[in-house]
Amino acid sequence: LFEAGWQLSFASVLGILLLCRRLHFFLYEKIFGHPWFTDALETRPFFWIVSRPGPYTLQLFSTGLSGWILSAPVLLYHFYTITPLTSLWTVVAFPFVSLILTIGFLKIIVSFFLPSIAAVLGVIVTGLATELIWLVAIFAQVGISQILIGSVPVLLVLLYYVLVGCG
Repeated sequence: LFEAGWQLSFASVLGILLLCRRLHFFLYEKIFGHPWFTDALETRPFFWIVSRPGPYTLQLFSTGLSGWILSAPVLLYHFYTITPLTSLWTVVAFPFVSLILTIGFLKIIVSFFLPSIAAVLGVIVTGLATELIWLVAIFAQVGISQILIGSVPVLLVLLYYVLVGCG
């Protein structure tokens, strides 16, 4: 319970569960000028696949932002730093992570029946992982990707959570 990794995981997941939908609906309405559910009534496949990636990108951004909102104080307390661009990096890195996970799980299943195909999938996953590492290195070079704050008292962290809980 007192290790940073567990606290970060717990805070991120809790933030996603508690804030993601509300944050997404709020941002969507502010950006697009009408509630999210009016677009949900549209059922044509072309509409879903081609013409409207914006709302789903916003949903992905909202997921990253809601996880960051509750995990930022843990980062600040343990590592004396905050990462304000985390939500943007989530949107950019998501395609790589989702492909790595999907192809990796497919590789595990295929390896029982077709080991040579699994080896090819392993090469693809390795290439995608290399590209993701390159992308993360670029993220790290952005000047405001990480802001060093310094030591923060526990009382201030608790006050932050109380304010988020009241909001």
